[in-house]
Amino acid sequence: LYSDADPTLISAIKTNYPETHHFHCIFHIDLNLKKNLKGKLRNQFELFRAKFLEMRNSLCHKTFKIKWNTLIDEFSACEQYLTRALYPCKSSWACYICYQSEFHSGNSKYTMGRVY
Repeated sequence: LYSDADPTLISAIKTNYPETHHFHCIFHIDLNLKKNLKGKLRNQFELFRAKFLEMRNSLCHKTFKIKWNTLIDEFSACEQYLTRALYPCKSSWACYICYQSEFHSGNSKYTMGRVY
């Protein structure tokens, strides 16, 4: 199930559908990146965004972690937002988690058809 990460909806899903894995919509994450980081990064924002999406699209944890650390090192102005707002909920937006969840659920056809 995908949503815009609304806290009320997240709570309702956990309560009413405890077996359902809730994912955060990348469109809404992207909107929040623009809202919170574009002013800080200015002309570096598009480069940051491309590297963020590349990191997010990693299909294994080790690659994700390396790219996450590189992103933090390269764009230190973003560290607080990324570590406070996004890292704690990475299990809801990182592709390596999404891929593993669908792989283990037996829904690999759906995984193969998804645009990451």
